[in-house]
Amino acid sequence: MRTPEEIHKDSRDLAFKRYDAVLRYLIYENTVYWTRSSFFLAANAGLFGFIASKLPYSPREILGAQGAVVAAGCLAGLLLSVLWHWALASGEYWIKRWENICLSLEAEAFGEIEIWRNSRPAGRDTGKRVTHQTATLFTALWSLALAYVAILMCLKCFTGASSDPLPPLAFFLVCSR
Repeated sequence: MRTPEEIHKDSRDLAFKRYDAVLRYLIYENTVYWTRSSFFLAANAGLFGFIASKLPYSPREILGAQGAVVAAGCLAGLLLSVLWHWALASGEYWIKRWENICLSLEAEAFGEIEIWRNSRPAGRDTGKRVTHQTATLFTALWSLALAYVAILMCLKCFTGASSDPLPPLAFFLVCSR
């Protein structure tokens, strides 16, 4: 028959194994979160650099194909930023889930030692806050760039500032699709 000390030791070993498995999921989710954030940052920055280099200074400088490419690029960037926000929310859900499970297993695995309990600062993590602010910044930049291009295209269509091979009405129809 097993002694109470052996049962306690086995129960503690099982608690450590559970905690270890959950901690590995937490580490995985954190890695995925920051990898995705890095991808979205690089993709947004690269696309914005390309689009910013193609932005015209006046309605006369917007050519039919260039205006369509710039507008499509702005829409793609806006979509990319929205997807970034969704990826952040999804990743934070999973990270929070695994953190809460770690919290619930901690007392059984470590007893009085507090790894997660009572040792985390209140509020959001600074790194995650900066990531959210960066995603919001890109959303605002894409919105402004799209509005700028739309205003220039409307000015070109309605003022007839054209040395363009594409007539203003056809240009407007192409962009409104």
